[in-house]
Amino acid sequence: IILLDDSTKDLTATVTIVPAPTFSFTATPSSISAGQSATLAWNVTGARSVELQGQVVAANGSTVVTPAQTTTYVLHIVLWDNSTKDLSVTVNVAQPTYSFTVNPPSITTGASATLQWNVSSASAVTLDGQAVALQGTQNVSPAQTTTYTLHIDFLNSTTQDLTVTLVVTPPVT
Repeated sequence: IILLDDSTKDLTATVTIVPAPTFSFTATPSSISAGQSATLAWNVTGARSVELQGQVVAANGSTVVTPAQTTTYVLHIVLWDNSTKDLSVTVNVAQPTYSFTVNPPSITTGASATLQWNVSSASAVTLDGQAVALQGTQNVSPAQTTTYTLHIDFLNSTTQDLTVTLVVTPPVT
């Protein structure tokens, strides 16, 4: 540098090169059944701070979530220049489904009917106290009108009892 009095002065400057920030945010798996869990994972470089759902977190990390319904999670990143970046992932939650039918709903004595059920997102299913698969059928031929109960234990720790009644009438003579 040349000064006003024509003298010179050497100056030293230090330049710090900051690499471009990088960030990733994932949910694995991104679709679950009610009662199941997903893992949120993130990896951020070049950031001043990182927040997940408003809570300060490390720049690299993961957490397990068990949402009751479809939920979008937001990773808020503040970069060194104070600009911000929001990343989001959605964990889709399939709600339990179930059906329980008897066909036909009415029979004459000595005839048979079919019980049919179809259940999702359950840990256990019983038909009148006997363990059964999540989907199935059973032929029945009761001597009198009978009510059948399907008990469901869902993955989200709730339960449901479904009933069907098979009406039995004497044969017409």
